[in-house]
Amino acid sequence: MLQLPPHAIGVLGLLEFGSIQLDAGVFLAPMAGLTDFAFRSVCKTAGAEMTVTEMMSAAALVRAKRPPAVKRVVSIMEAEPNDRPLCVQLFGNDADELAGAAAKIAELGADAVDLNLGCPAKKVICSGSGAALARDAQKAVSVFAAMRKATDKPLSAKIRIGWDQQEDNSMELAKGLADAGCDMLIVHGRPRSHGMAGPVDLQKIRSIVSAVSIPVVGNGEVACGDDAEKMIRDCGCGGVMIGRAAVADPFVLGRIRAHLAGEPAPAVDDAMRRKLIEEHFALLEKRWGERIAAVRMRPHAAWLSKGRENAASVRRRLSELDSADGFQRILDLLFENREAADDE
Repeated sequence: MLQLPPHAIGVLGLLEFGSIQLDAGVFLAPMAGLTDFAFRSVCKTAGAEMTVTEMMSAAALVRAKRPPAVKRVVSIMEAEPNDRPLCVQLFGNDADELAGAAAKIAELGADAVDLNLGCPAKKVICSGSGAALARDAQKAVSVFAAMRKATDKPLSAKIRIGWDQQEDNSMELAKGLADAGCDMLIVHGRPRSHGMAGPVDLQKIRSIVSAVSIPVVGNGEVACGDDAEKMIRDCGCGGVMIGRAAVADPFVLGRIRAHLAGEPAPAVDDAMRRKLIEEHFALLEKRWGERIAAVRMRPHAAWLSKGRENAASVRRRLSELDSADGFQRILDLLFENREAADDE
């Protein structure tokens, strides 16, 4: 069995991400179309220690010249006061653009910067970014080195365990990134070819932890305290990153954090869940208005409905959800198990 190095800390030890010190290492994963400022804020309330923004295009940021264009790109950085430290995720494939973007977002107030080297989405892959950039470890490392020269903010990189089961350069990539000045690695334990499906390879994550001298955060299929503890204990990770499980129930973040601390899970009932979701909607409505807030809540409501008695009724209504009243009716179905709204 692989021997874990001294920096591989146990459950709820101090995680040092550059100048940022974290005592839990429970992260909310960046998810396109989901982890906007409002959802990150409610997840911090629910127990996340640190969040990461949706992907921001380095090319779009450095090429934007007119103020409206710049404002549109950097809107990804919008954050509520409780969402600190603020980590912004960048994607791209050009060293100069990524370095320029890293410097720019640091200037605009980001506390940390993450480079996406794992996204399997077709349009990202076709641009040579995400997992496609990681496929060329030498280029990915040189790009990261340029970012390191551009800012002294904490830098992380989110990677996968290879392109597919036959092509896995994740060990070379991890070592190169660490040597280039990466402060923390986030490792999704599936190859690019598996997307979000299939088992997570804890042994490969453990191998990466053993090969580098920086903290490693494990990602993939962490849906409860036992999952998080297993990943940390078996792999030696300094923390865990939670994605889809937190969309289905943001309070899972607090339960995981309590479990890792050896504390009782915080008591949460549906009244508390409803209140948190209403706070989520209110943040969106204040920023973008009622209709956009309702539309942006559609995917969240779909996730929240999973396993609930009236899930089918909720899903039937989501395509027409465009108002605060409609959102409240969705919540009635979700949390009060009422079918009456179907007859309106």
